[in-house]
Amino acid sequence: MRRNLREIFTELIASSQEQELRGGSKRDLELTALADKVTVCVGVRRCGKSTLMQQQFQKLAAQGIPRENMLMINFADERLADMGSTGWNELFEAYYSMYPHKRGKEKVYFCFDEIQMHPHWELFVERLRREENCEIYITGSSAAMLSREIHTALRGRSLSWELFPFSFGEYLERRGIPRSGHGTNRKLAVQNAWEAYREEGGFPETYGLAPAWRIRLHQEYFDTLLYRDVVERYNVSQPLALKQLARRMLGSIGAQLSINKLSNGFRSSGISISKETIQQYIAWLEDAYFLFCIPACSASACERFRLMRKVYCIDHAMVKSLCGTFSELQGQLLENMVFLALRRNTAEVYYYKTQAGHEVDFLAVHPHTHEKLLVQVCANLNTPDTRQRELRALCEAMVETGLRKAIIVTESENDEIDTEQGKIILTAAPEFLSRQNSGFDS
Repeated sequence: MRRNLREIFTELIASSQEQELRGGSKRDLELTALADKVTVCVGVRRCGKSTLMQQQFQKLAAQGIPRENMLMINFADERLADMGSTGWNELFEAYYSMYPHKRGKEKVYFCFDEIQMHPHWELFVERLRREENCEIYITGSSAAMLSREIHTALRGRSLSWELFPFSFGEYLERRGIPRSGHGTNRKLAVQNAWEAYREEGGFPETYGLAPAWRIRLHQEYFDTLLYRDVVERYNVSQPLALKQLARRMLGSIGAQLSINKLSNGFRSSGISISKETIQQYIAWLEDAYFLFCIPACSASACERFRLMRKVYCIDHAMVKSLCGTFSELQGQLLENMVFLALRRNTAEVYYYKTQAGHEVDFLAVHPHTHEKLLVQVCANLNTPDTRQRELRALCEAMVETGLRKAIIVTESENDEIDTEQGKIILTAAPEFLSRQNSGFDS
C-alpha cells in the first residue's frame, strides 16, 4: 500500500506539471506570500480557489521559476481516498525521488488543494515548512476546520484569505466592462450585466449558462456540498433532515433564525430531530461556507443576547435555483447580495436593532480601520410609508452609534438625504455592488 501510494503521488505530480496553467478571470483577492509563512485560501466549493492558485503559479512561472519546482495536488482526488493519516511522507518522498537534485538546493513551491480532506495535514505542512526550502499554498472549503487546525500546529506561521464567488464588480470585468465611468454605452452594458448577474450569480461555472443548465449545476453544487462537506466529513446520521433544513433556511433569507420554529416544522413533518442537532447542522453548513448566520448588534447588551441571528447564503442565484422564481424572492436576494458585498470585506457584519425596536439590515465594521457602516436595503422608496420606515430606523441607529453617515441600497435610485442625524446616501445596487470596498469607500 505504501509503495502504491507513492506511485499515485508520482502520477499526480507528473500530471499536474504537464498541464498548462489556467489563467481564468482576474479576481479582487491578491494573495501575498510572506517568507516562512504558509499561504491559506478558504472558501466554498467551486468558487475558484484552484484557479486562483493556478494564477499564482503563473506569476511564479513569469518570474522564471521552472515548472518542475511547482507541485499541485488536489486531495479531493478519489485515488487518495484511502490515504489516511500516515501517507503524508509518501508525497514528500515521491516528489524528491523525481527530482533528487533539488532537495536542499532549490526552492520548491507546493500547492495543496482541499487539504483538509485528510487528517493531520497541519502537522505535515508544518514539518515541510520547517525543514525544507519551500513556499506552501493550501486551500480548503472548511472555515472552522482550517482555522482550528491552523491555530494548533501552524499558529503564527500562516496567513489566511477568504475567496467568494464572483462579486458584481468581478463579473463586470469578466464581461470586459469597466467598474466605473460614464457614457450611454457603458450604462447600458452595466444594466445588461446586472440583469444577467441577478440570474446567474457568482459561481464561475454558471457564467453564460442557459437557465436549465444553471439550475441543474446549482442543484449539483448543493448536493455535493451537503454530502462531501457535511455528511461525509461529520458522519451525519440524518442526511435527509440535513437537506430539508438547508432548504428551509434558504427560504428564510434575511429572516431571523428560530430554532424552535425549525424544530416545530420538523415535528409536524413527522421527522424526529433535536434542537441541539439542528444547531449542530447549522454550524456545519456555516463551516462549509454555504450559509452565514449573523448576530444582532444593539445599544443594549441584554438585547444583543436575546435577539436571534439572521440567515444569508453564499450565492443569491443558488437560492433562486433551489427555492423559486426571482420575483418571489426579489427583496431577500437583493439583501443577500448586499450582505455578501460587505462580507467579502469584513467578517464583522451584524444587523442593528434600535432601542425603539426598529431594524437596520447591516452594521459592518472594517477589519483594519474599524470604521463602522450602517446599510439599509430597500428596492425603492416610492411610498411615503416605506420612506418613513427606512429613514426612521437609520436615523435612530445613527444617533445610537454616533455615526453621521448611512447608506440605503436601492434597485436604481441615487440621491442624498440630509437629516438632523447626518447624511443618508441612496445608492443603486449595481453601483454599490461593483465597488471593491463596497460602502467603506463612499
